[in-house]
Amino acid sequence: ELLLRKELFPGNNHFEQLSLIFSILGTPMRHELGWISSEDAKEWVNQLEYQSGHDLRKIFKNGKPEAIDLIKQMLEINPSKRIKVIEALSHPYFAKLHHPKSEKVVNKEMFNEYTKRNFDTIEQEYNSLFGIRHLMYHTLANFDPHWKKRRTRQRLVKTDRVSNHKKGPVYRAPPGHPPESC
Repeated sequence: ELLLRKELFPGNNHFEQLSLIFSILGTPMRHELGWISSEDAKEWVNQLEYQSGHDLRKIFKNGKPEAIDLIKQMLEINPSKRIKVIEALSHPYFAKLHHPKSEKVVNKEMFNEYTKRNFDTIEQEYNSLFGIRHLMYHTLANFDPHWKKRRTRQRLVKTDRVSNHKKGPVYRAPPGHPPESC
């Protein structure tokens, strides 16, 4: 999609999406369907008309041969045959960007521990007193660094109005105008 500047498989539903994937990459043979766990899905794939797929060089006309080779390996239909992340990073396409000594590889145990801890935190936030509102607030505050400052200013002005209301009405001059007492 980065090379095409558009979606490669723009399906409107999962059946259409799979049909597009098989039309471009080719329909898997019956003996290659062991990776599909659902019998219904296997049956659906088996009933499809065989398609040999397209030459990716024709689809990615401006792509470098290394990029097309990497894309082909990343789009392998069978997940067990698909290129692994570490192999992809070592691919010639990334030769100028890949620096193994400066890259940290996280093993599955570390990844699972990290994600479990984060999911537990998210679940606790969902089940807290404020729940989803609390998460939305933090998401928005982190998205726009100035939003939190604006929100704090709005609260201060509101607090100022409430505290001044007890003393009587407060009249403020518009910006650029001198106060009435001058």
